[in-house]
Amino acid sequence: MRAITNTRVRLILLGALGAFGALVPTASADTEYPVWTCRASAGYVELAPLIGTRRAEPVLANGFPDRAAPDTKQCASGATGVQDTQVPAAPAAPLLTVAAASASTSITPAIAPARSQVARADAGIVETANISIQGLTVTAAAITSQAEGRCVGGVPQLTGSSKIAKLTINGTTLLNLPADGGETLPLTLTDVDLSPLVRVRINRQIRATTAGDASTPPGAELTQRAVEIELLTTPDGEPVSRIVLAETKADYHGAVCAPPDPPNCPTGSVLKPGSDPAVCVLTVTAPCPAGSMADATQGGACIIIRNNDIVRPCGTGTTANAQGTCVATATVCPAGSIRDPASNT
Repeated sequence: MRAITNTRVRLILLGALGAFGALVPTASADTEYPVWTCRASAGYVELAPLIGTRRAEPVLANGFPDRAAPDTKQCASGATGVQDTQVPAAPAAPLLTVAAASASTSITPAIAPARSQVARADAGIVETANISIQGLTVTAAAITSQAEGRCVGGVPQLTGSSKIAKLTINGTTLLNLPADGGETLPLTLTDVDLSPLVRVRINRQIRATTAGDASTPPGAELTQRAVEIELLTTPDGEPVSRIVLAETKADYHGAVCAPPDPPNCPTGSVLKPGSDPAVCVLTVTAPCPAGSMADATQGGACIIIRNNDIVRPCGTGTTANAQGTCVATATVCPAGSIRDPASNT
C-alpha cells in the first residue's frame, strides 16, 4: 500500500465534511431494567476530530449516529434498507458507496420478562461496498454481520459472527469465496496493521463490560464488525477516520436472566414447586370451613366440592338440603308424591 500523508488525508476529509447533512439527535425513553439492547448498521464513517463524535450512518436500525451515545435504551424491532447510497452525499466525492444495504433489529417476544427474550441484530451489504480515501481503495462484496443476546441456563449469552465473500485492498485480493454456494474458506488474514497510517481489520469482535450509573445498571456488550478501517491516529487515540461495514451489537443491562421473585403466599400456604404463573397452595384439615368437607383420600384435607347444579343463594320457595342442592320447601307435594323429611324433597 502507498504511504498516506497526514496532511493530504486531513485535507480530503475536511473537504468532505461540508457534505454531511444534519444527523439525528440522541433521544431517551423511560426504561424498566433489566433489559436487552441491540443495534444494527450497514456501514458508517467517522471523522474525528473534524465532526466530533457524530457519524455519517445512512442505514441504521435502533440506534443513533453518534459514537459517544450510539444505543437506544432498550432493544426494539426495526428495519431499514437502501438500494444505493454514498457517504458523503452527492455531488461530493464519496468516501463510501454501498449497493443493496440493510439493517434490522428484533426482540422476541416483544412483551415478556427479559429472561424469556432474544435480542438480535442483523446488517449486511448484499452487493458491493467501495471505500476510497487518498492512497487507499477497498472493495468488499456480500457482507453480513449478526449479534444476539439470550439467556442460556440462567446465564446471559452474547454471540456474534460476520462474513465477507470478497475483499480487495489496493488491487490485492485478500478473499474471494466461490459464488456457487461452496464451503466457506478460512480467512487467515484478519488484520492489516500499518499503524499509524492505516489499519484494516476483518471480522472483528469486541466484548466489553459496561459500568452502571444512577440510571443504568451494569451489564455487558458485544459488537461485531465485518470490516473496520482506521486512518491515522489523533492524540486522544481515536483515528482521524474510521469506516465500518456491517456492524451489529447486542448487550444487556441488569440481571436479565434472574428468575422471577417468589410470591408472598398467605400465611399457612406454600408455593407450588414449578408453577408458572406462581400458585400458592393452602391445605386445611378438619374441622372444615363451611362449604367444604374432609377427603380421606387426601389425608383429611378440606375439599370444596362444586356442583354446577347448585344455585346459591337458593330462590324463593327453595332451600339448600344437606347436600347443598336447592329443593322446594312446599309442604304440599304434587299428587302421586310425598315429602321426604330427611332431604326435604
